[in-house]
Amino acid sequence: MKLEVDDEGWPDVGLKVRIEAAAEQAQTLEELAAEAERERHFPGALLARMYLAHNYYESERGQDAHKTAIRALLLAQEIGDLLAEAQLRRLLALIAWDEGRSKDGHDHVLEAMIAYEQLGREAEIAPLMRWYGEHLGVLGAMPEAEEALREAERRYKVLGDENAAQACAADLLAVRAHALRH
Repeated sequence: MKLEVDDEGWPDVGLKVRIEAAAEQAQTLEELAAEAERERHFPGALLARMYLAHNYYESERGQDAHKTAIRALLLAQEIGDLLAEAQLRRLLALIAWDEGRSKDGHDHVLEAMIAYEQLGREAEIAPLMRWYGEHLGVLGAMPEAEEALREAERRYKVLGDENAAQACAADLLAVRAHALRH
């Protein structure tokens, strides 16, 4: 095995092994998903595709992540798995934002928040609202960004997470500063 060194000079002897393992895992998950779909075991196919989409995203394979997440989303909708749909919408928002597709990212994060609201999973909404507000602020949509960040702060306070609430308040100041510079 070749010894790899990162930018700071620290050796990472397992890097190549991790990359190879991720590639093998992706192939195995794809095979499992395809087999589950052929056998019409849609919950198994959904789970495999969700893991695969996350694997691709973490491996910075955006197009594969997007394609796989869309397939998984369709399966989630077909079998009525609202939690899987919410999780996939969150992932699709991240993928879209990474690819510079702001409108798609916003649509997905809003759909995720709606699904989490329907499920009564309040703890999942606050961070999504924060992401939404931060992103709106970077785009210069200040009134909407401020509203979203205040809502995220309120939700965190209701959840009892004072640190996250304070972070939202700091984000609001940072977004305002960004708007003044641009």
